[in-house]
Amino acid sequence: MTSDDRFDRRLESGVADLAAPRFPDYFDDVLAVTSRTRQRPAWTFPGRWIPMVDMSRQRAIAPGVPWRALAILVAALLIVALAVATIVGAQRHTPAPPFGVARNGLVAHVDGSALYATDPKTGESHLLIADANDVGGSRTDSPAFFASPAFSLDGTRLAVLRTHAGNQSDLFVADADGAHPVKLNADSLADVQTYAWSPDGRSIAIGVGLDASTERVLIAQADGSGTSALPVATPQSQPAWRPPDGHDLLFRGRKDDAPVLFLVHPDGSDLRLLGAPGSTEGYDLGNATWSPDGSRIAYLLDQQDPYQARVHAINADGSGHVILSVAPTGIQDYSPLWSPDGRQIAVFRWQYADGNTADKWVAVIPADGSTAGVDADNRVNDASTGFDWMATWSPDGSQVLAVDKLSQRAMSIDPTTGKTTTLPWSSLQQPAWQRLAP
Repeated sequence: MTSDDRFDRRLESGVADLAAPRFPDYFDDVLAVTSRTRQRPAWTFPGRWIPMVDMSRQRAIAPGVPWRALAILVAALLIVALAVATIVGAQRHTPAPPFGVARNGLVAHVDGSALYATDPKTGESHLLIADANDVGGSRTDSPAFFASPAFSLDGTRLAVLRTHAGNQSDLFVADADGAHPVKLNADSLADVQTYAWSPDGRSIAIGVGLDASTERVLIAQADGSGTSALPVATPQSQPAWRPPDGHDLLFRGRKDDAPVLFLVHPDGSDLRLLGAPGSTEGYDLGNATWSPDGSRIAYLLDQQDPYQARVHAINADGSGHVILSVAPTGIQDYSPLWSPDGRQIAVFRWQYADGNTADKWVAVIPADGSTAGVDADNRVNDASTGFDWMATWSPDGSQVLAVDKLSQRAMSIDPTTGKTTTLPWSSLQQPAWQRLAP
């Protein structure tokens, strides 16, 4: 037997001895004692009910600054501020409701052959469309100029007429900043008198023609997809969409060779005669316009004998006729313009003066006709027979913007006091004031 064999046997025997469970000789004595002794209660261990770690920590004179928490808080506040700024910035361009009081935006106006927009607060102007002779690639061979700009009722788009070759016109629609102009008519339109945006901004009603033989209303799609004639068997002019949804068109037509008011659906159906309430033999009628809520119509009656021009009003069904302007005899009122809240009406007022001249100014009358109203202190005197003042209300109703066609001066009128302030810009045409969401 070798030494290796003897080592193997000893190793195996040793491992077996180590693996066997063993207790010390005094184990039985210890077990006998502890079994008869009561265990110590848990509450007697201080660490079970006193925060020993806190007792052992040295108290700081001042608490430490939680820099990490503060950094997270600052970052969160910055994110919230950016989100609020984004929302507010987006609201600035939110479309306004088509009728009623709105927030004042920019004023579009014509200067030479260019179209501008002016901030009424700062007086700063910027160019919208540079040259009426070339708009969006549509060129004219004869000199052209812009006329009658008009923002859509939600303030997002701008329409403007380009007039050229005498009485020929094209109607363009662009973004509110003048970008992406689109011509709505395929062939130039002759003798455009007025046009009006539909409340939903999808269509524009255009009144063309100079007399009963040529007067008609065209409905143009604002995206440039086409133009059609209003299918009504009477001459039509001065179209006005009924608020708030435009389901009716008001226009001046003729009956028995006399001017009267009609209502019709835009597709030509349901033609209704409103007539000319308040008229006597020998009169003219025009400038019909809706109250912002669509319940009333104001219009001009120009009586010939004796000569007297007054603003009248009726309900939408033709009832409830009243005379609104009660200015002294000899003073004529024209061109009614409802305030955004429907409580007042701005009018063009004039009176014969010495010789062949006339005094002309703007006045604001109550919509119930209770008083003669407030005369603005913007009176001018000249020998022309035209309407020298062109006016529009600010969307918030706080002022009337008027332009003197002779001097091209733009003025702001306080409708309460009549005080007039000359503005630092001019216009060749009636300006348009952009409506923004309140």
